[in-house]
Amino acid sequence: PVGIARRPVSEIPEPRVGDDQGGDLRILHRLRRTDSEKAFGTRSDRPALHRLQEEGRTTPSEVVPLRNRWQFVIGGGAVAFIDQLTKWVVHRSLPLNGTIRLFDGDLVQLRHVRNPGSAFGFDFLSPLVLLIFALAAASGVGAYILFHPQLRRSQGVALSLILGGALGNLTDRIIYNEVVDFISVDFPDLIMPRWPTFNLADAAVTIGVLLIIGRTVFNPRPGHRGDDEPEDAGGP
Repeated sequence: PVGIARRPVSEIPEPRVGDDQGGDLRILHRLRRTDSEKAFGTRSDRPALHRLQEEGRTTPSEVVPLRNRWQFVIGGGAVAFIDQLTKWVVHRSLPLNGTIRLFDGDLVQLRHVRNPGSAFGFDFLSPLVLLIFALAAASGVGAYILFHPQLRRSQGVALSLILGGALGNLTDRIIYNEVVDFISVDFPDLIMPRWPTFNLADAAVTIGVLLIIGRTVFNPRPGHRGDDEPEDAGGP
């Protein structure tokens, strides 16, 4: 038998008025329209992410699928590991209350101190309350990363830093019932002679919080048109 070349459904022309081919073209046209709807979806069956994109609230490149959220948890674990490694080095090489001046001056010092209070040496809660708070904070941040339906990549990075810092200080409270601090910086201010001694976990939490605040302040609010988006064409 002679082979018959098959044309893709998308290349079949629209039926014209006056054509009488037993309705074949009309049937094929409906098939083409159905295939197109299956390929691109309609507003009723698109995922919630696509609807949010149309409303200007997010883009597919920002929202992280649930199956990829573990990268942020692993990143938080890496931050906690580096924090614990630096504290182990300080514990082994620098006696308690010992000081090492860096860069031949007093701007940055390594000072081994123990802090039973909260971050940056502030002491206004009992160690037990701080332990419970740190555990709850780490669990809450981890759950948010893994299960929030609209987690954006920038949020994931910031929360990964916060999670790592919370886990680092939580480990200290479990082992020592206090936190190991060793970074002393003399920031120019008129309030205190030196900034309270802190550690890498405190720094990670601070950077994560600042990233979240920066994104909230400097990014357009959801549902609002950006300055670079054209206005709707047409008029009344």
